[in-house]
Amino acid sequence: MRIIALACVCLALATSAIAGPVDDEFAAGVRGVPWGTTLDELIAIRPGGDQYFSTAPGERCYIVADDEPLYGLARPGMRMQYHFGKNNRVTSIGIGVPYERREQLLSELLLAFGPYRKPYVYGTAIHYDWPATQRAQIGVKASRDPKNGMLEFWIRVVASDETPRRQPP
Repeated sequence: MRIIALACVCLALATSAIAGPVDDEFAAGVRGVPWGTTLDELIAIRPGGDQYFSTAPGERCYIVADDEPLYGLARPGMRMQYHFGKNNRVTSIGIGVPYERREQLLSELLLAFGPYRKPYVYGTAIHYDWPATQRAQIGVKASRDPKNGMLEFWIRVVASDETPRRQPP
């Protein structure tokens, strides 16, 4: 009986040591872009992107080519999306990942941040969201149909009043 109890304690300690809080990695921003960055500041940090209208509260998105690996996963030909709030400051960032890396991305995020909430379907995508922390929330959005599949890793600042949290319908 003691061996079983000791094994359970060791497993619990090992699991908590592997899973790190989202805020430790994303509270200040993502890959050198702080939350609250203005469009002009973002263009200075990440030049060469394109602007689009968006469904974000500020109705603006800036997309730039970015193929830097994510959690060890190659991302050739991928992009990053920066979405702006009503005050024209960055409130969410989407990182494109090749669809065929879906299971690897989810596995890496599970190891780094622990379990996600129950996935839900909204439109043509499956959403995997991790519980929000004090400052940041992460999630994965994957198209349900692998033909022409899309996969994105999303990070949002949650301390802003204008950043809505995605909730299951």
